[in-house]
Order: sequence, then structure tokens, then C-alpha cells
Amino acid sequence: MQRQPLSYTSNSLHEGVAFLCLVFGVLVGLMMSAAAHAQEVDSPSSSAVVLIIDASGSMWEQLDDGYKIRIAQGALKNVVSELSDDTHIGLIAYGHRRRRDCSDIQTLVPLGSINRATLNREIDALNPVGRTPITASIRKAIDMLAEHDGPASVVLVSDGLETCGGDPCQLVRDTRARGVNVVMHVVGFGVGEVDASQLECTAQAGGGRYISASDAEELAAALRTTVEGPPVGGWLSIAATRDGELMGVAIHVTPSVGGEEAGRGRTYTSPETNPRVRVFPLPAGVYDVQVAAVGVEGDTRRTLAGIEIVDGETVEHVVDFSVGELAVGVTRNGMVSRAGLRVYIAGTTTEVAAGVTYASSSSNPHVFTMTAGTYDVLVRPGEVFRCQKRTAARNLGGTRSAGGCDAHGIERYPPGQRDKRRRIGGGCSLRRRCRRQPRGHPRPYFR
Repeated sequence: MQRQPLSYTSNSLHEGVAFLCLVFGVLVGLMMSAAAHAQEVDSPSSSAVVLIIDASGSMWEQLDDGYKIRIAQGALKNVVSELSDDTHIGLIAYGHRRRRDCSDIQTLVPLGSINRATLNREIDALNPVGRTPITASIRKAIDMLAEHDGPASVVLVSDGLETCGGDPCQLVRDTRARGVNVVMHVVGFGVGEVDASQLECTAQAGGGRYISASDAEELAAALRTTVEGPPVGGWLSIAATRDGELMGVAIHVTPSVGGEEAGRGRTYTSPETNPRVRVFPLPAGVYDVQVAAVGVEGDTRRTLAGIEIVDGETVEHVVDFSVGELAVGVTRNGMVSRAGLRVYIAGTTTEVAAGVTYASSSSNPHVFTMTAGTYDVLVRPGEVFRCQKRTAARNLGGTRSAGGCDAHGIERYPPGQRDKRRRIGGGCSLRRRCRRQPRGHPRPYFR
């Protein structure tokens, strides 16, 4: 076999080199594109969360499980230990260095890949002393996320309201209106009976959740839910009205098939938190909703059963608690007479209101303002003593009634025994007012 010599002309050589360069360039481009795509999918910067921790002086308040700050520190460290290694996280605290200083806000851990040792060290070092500059802290967190391109969220843990004159709800609303892709969650820890509408509004304006926690277990669960993000699903919107006006209600959401509570919260009279749009992000499923009216007498509970939540959709419901008047007059031999009145949901022993008629046309009939419904009324004829509630000793807090009076302030002894000079609470009888007791032992009195 003869070997055939290879020979290239100048033009063919240039064409071959050009072809090889082209193939090499395409391969390099494909490799770079694949690497960039992998980085985009796998990079921890694809999502981020900034924690804001309340370290104001009120965090030294004692709960059943211990001091608020100690409970919060333990719950935070537990959640940090459970986060995945690719979590992108930052930490901000306020009120932990100076008293009465609304600028006491510090970035403890800059936004970056999770470093558990650093996070735990900073969390342990918190020492509550100052105020509650919630608005400025949220602004700092939003600025921290300004250069982040992926999904981002801010989680605020606070035991109280803004004390530095800001409006966190308006700040979050304005931020979202500018197109900033930040979801705002709020955990109210040990808030108690405080009107939390400011915190609720902040979460709702940020497209997130407001979760109330009163102990270590609830706080840990709330942090897991907000830091890890709720499951993909839909949203439940509840609006509450009374005679066409917004009103406050308490809401509890549970799966219809049973299981742990899926959501709870309040509506208030402000349109920012009523209806509760997207406050309840829920996984797809079927739920029962208990709605209880606040500040009104009568049948104050409504149940919405079998509400189906579908991925990506919002289910809206309006619950009405419009009221009417129930007037009960009592006469004896044609004359207005005193009597005790108790109102029950029809066919039940559930008492929903109580009152008294007197021997005066100005208070007889007695008028109840109650939610629409069907009721039974028990009339107890005869002279009835009504308890007056007085503020108890400062160290007891709140109000209380003396023995012989129920929660509605009605004397609960049978009418036939009302004239007996029964001793009640430190020398008081049912026939005369109690005089002031020795200091440290104040008592309610009757009339």
C-alpha cells in the first residue's frame, strides 16, 4: 500500500483552523453557560433571610418558661442548628446596648452563608436594656437585602410595639409598592393583651404572616415556619363586619380531618388588617375556621366548615356579626319591678348576657344589644343586688368581684335569702356598702 502524502493549500489550512476555533468557542460557551446555570440554581444567594431580634428592656419580663430573652435565645439557637448548610442569613438586633436610644440598632451578622458558631455567639451575647425601634430596624434589613437578586424575607421577633415614633406597616407597604421583592414575617412573642394590630399590619403589608407565640414551644414553631417559609399553597382571607363596619374577631384555622392548628390571628377595626388577606398562607387542603367576635354580646361564634384551599388561589369569606336589640320588661301587679335577667343561646345552657331591671321606667325594660340569633331568657323576679366592681389592689391587677357575685356582676344567692346579713369579705354584708378596708386589703363593695 502506498502512502499518500498529505498536503494543504494556504486557504484550506486557514479554513481548518477557523473551524477548530469555532468548535472550541462553542464548547467553552456551553460549559460557561452550564456553570452559570448551576451556580444560579445551587448558590445560597438564590434566597435569603434576615432575622431582627427584639432586645429591648421588656424582654426581661418573666413568663412561665423563664425570662423572655432566655426563651428567645434558646429557640433561635435551636432553629439555627436545624437550618441547611446552604442557608443565606443575616442577623440584626435592637435595644441591646443603650437605654432610651432609638438608634441602638446593630448588624450582628452580615448577610452571607450560614455560620452557626458566629450566630450562636451573637445571640448569647444579647442583653436587653433599650427601646423598640422596629421601623428603623426593618429599614436596615431591607437595605441589607438591596443587592440581593433572589427571593428574600425579613423575620421580626418582637414582644411589643414601636416605641420610637415610626410606622413599620407604612414602611413595608411603601417598600413593596416600589417593587422590592421582600416578604415580611412578624412573630409576636409574649405580647399578651396588647393591641397587636401594628405588628399584624406590618406582616400583612409585607405579604407574610403574623404569628403569636406565648412560650418556648410556640416560639420555636413560629420561627421554623417563618425562617423556612410556609409550604406552597393558597391563601385564606377573612373579613369581619358589624352592621357594615369592620370589627375585631379572633380566628383559628384547623384541618378538617384533624391535626394541629394551621393558623390563628386577629382582625381589628383598621382596614390594614381587616380583611386578613394572605395572612393565612396554607398548604392545599380542606380546613375548618372558627371565628369569634370581640366586644359584643350574644352568639359570638361562627364556624366556616370545609373551606378548600387550592394552590395559588385566595379564598375570601366575609363573616357578619350585625346586632339587634332585645328589650325585656318586668312588671308586678302592673308596676315595673326589679328582676335578674339571664340570656342563653336557644336550647342550650350557654349564657351569653345578663342584666337587671329596676323599679324605674328609665331602666325597665332592660335593653340588650346582641348579635342576631335566637335566645332563651330567664327572668328571676324579686329584688336583686347588683355588684359593683372596683379595682383591686395594685399588686393583684385588674378587677374582681366579691363572693356572691358572678362574672356579670349579678348577686347569685337565691332571692329568698337576700335579706340575710351574710358576712362577705371582711365585714361587708349584702345590705350596706363596704367601708374601706385596711391598707393592702381593699375589697369590692355592693349597693
